[in-house]
Amino acid sequence: MKAGKSTTHDDCYWVFPASPLMHLINDVAARRDVLDRLPIPLGFKQNGQWVWKNRAAQLLQGWKASPGDAEAEPLFTGERPAQNFANQVVGEWSWYGQAWPLLVADDLETAVIVGADGRVEWANDAARRAFGAATGADWNAVETLPRWQELRGQKVSLTRGGYQFRWRSRAQRILLEAWPLPPTVSLDHIASFVHEIRNPLAALSGYVEMAKQEAPESGHYYDAMLEEIDRLSRLTADLLEIARPLTLVRDWVLLDPLVEHAWFTATHGELSPARPIALIKRYAPDQKVWADPDRLQQVLTNLIKNSVEAMQQQGSRVEIHCRQAGGKLSLTVRDDGPGIPPDVLEKLMLSRVTTKESGNGLGLMIVRRILEAHGGDVTLATDSGTVVELVWPEPG
Repeated sequence: MKAGKSTTHDDCYWVFPASPLMHLINDVAARRDVLDRLPIPLGFKQNGQWVWKNRAAQLLQGWKASPGDAEAEPLFTGERPAQNFANQVVGEWSWYGQAWPLLVADDLETAVIVGADGRVEWANDAARRAFGAATGADWNAVETLPRWQELRGQKVSLTRGGYQFRWRSRAQRILLEAWPLPPTVSLDHIASFVHEIRNPLAALSGYVEMAKQEAPESGHYYDAMLEEIDRLSRLTADLLEIARPLTLVRDWVLLDPLVEHAWFTATHGELSPARPIALIKRYAPDQKVWADPDRLQQVLTNLIKNSVEAMQQQGSRVEIHCRQAGGKLSLTVRDDGPGIPPDVLEKLMLSRVTTKESGNGLGLMIVRRILEAHGGDVTLATDSGTVVELVWPEPG
């Protein structure tokens, strides 16, 4: 509490009764920038005259507030007296709708974020702690949040990254809420279980190899068993990748060696002379990207392997394109294969959906997880094949 303040409307303190049991003490001059970001129209009057309105009120009515302006009277549906420390009424708070819950949003465990034009306008304490949402940040650069373009669609809620999201639009702004989902099995437990599965799988593979040598006449059965063991091993490897903590070591690295290594790994044993597939590079030999090289190579290997496997019956090339614009890197993997059915396209990466007969649906989830850790995003499209675009920011 500060003493000695004058009682002019620019710097005096007011007590705002947010509820019958809760009173907020506000220095409007100091908190004006916060109140200006609220998506609910809010204003303050003294002696029946407007002395201040936030941007939401001005946006909704289309005028700038000025003392003595009474045109907005029908706009405001609620009014409460404002008192100073001596319990004297010094003005009136007016609002449209339920304004006061947002004034106490910093006390909520629910994350609350206000966005406009693809940027974060305001975030409460829970949102800053959970997502690192900072005022003025690019919305799509905030990890885990739904992408800005998703919020402009018909859906109004989704579950992602261990959080439930719900949002509403008002004028040109979006108000988003997020709260953590109750935990089921911890990632540490999943990793422990998977390790316990992998050990007997390795032993089983060894025993099958020895049995195959002792009974070569039944070799085709043993080959089938080894294929199934190999499939289980790949599944456990993907589960471990999702369960283990994701750490990044970023640097400016040459793109071409990563692409070459990913191409060799993804196509090893997959290509045949009867069906050649070409790799086309649309970037400079000295092109560098800001990324964790091991993680980016993992992403490229997954995407190239998906393209090659999809083109077993149709398609002949995989193109890698890289460009830099507006402080961001864009890396595109395109093929001329059969593409992805529309009903499958919208579900990919949001759940364990796969177009492969023997796939487990975890590969694209891993790709998105790695890109989100880089502060980026992944988009898929079908255009005479499949197009996957990876976009992430360069260092500031």
